[in-house]
Amino acid sequence: MAHKQLGMALLLNAMIALLAFPLAFSAPADASAPLELNYTTDPPGGIFGGVSCLAPVVIAWFVDSLSEKFRFARGCFIKDGDRFFIADDLADGQRVATNWRLTNGDRRGLCVNKTGSNYQWCDKDLPEQEGLQFRVGRCDGDTSACDTPDDYNHWSDWVDTQTT
Repeated sequence: MAHKQLGMALLLNAMIALLAFPLAFSAPADASAPLELNYTTDPPGGIFGGVSCLAPVVIAWFVDSLSEKFRFARGCFIKDGDRFFIADDLADGQRVATNWRLTNGDRRGLCVNKTGSNYQWCDKDLPEQEGLQFRVGRCDGDTSACDTPDDYNHWSDWVDTQTT
């Protein structure tokens, strides 16, 4: 009788463990931060707002059907003031944007330049000493709202840097 009760207890524990296993090891719910959507403005004080936009700079290219390579956007992050600059280098009617994210996952955003061939900026207030990644891409505003990263194509590689 004791063996039978022990066997039933082991079977019951095994069943509970099997039922609980998927809950313990399932993927967490989407923990990504909400997307911060901003549209660019003209920087005060000239092309870079009077500050240097040296490194890191990301450049985005695409290859057309004739295998010609075109630079369509440039972007950079200026630590002094937490500014993302984005230049639309190709007068093709498409929008360009900087997609950025803090490496700790707390914040992410899209800085959209819909003005055409022009250097524009988004002024953010980011936390100090955080890892930051950004890239630039393009979107056809005639066929898409261009308000999420999924609307864009020809993304550059991610660039790694840090906030001040």
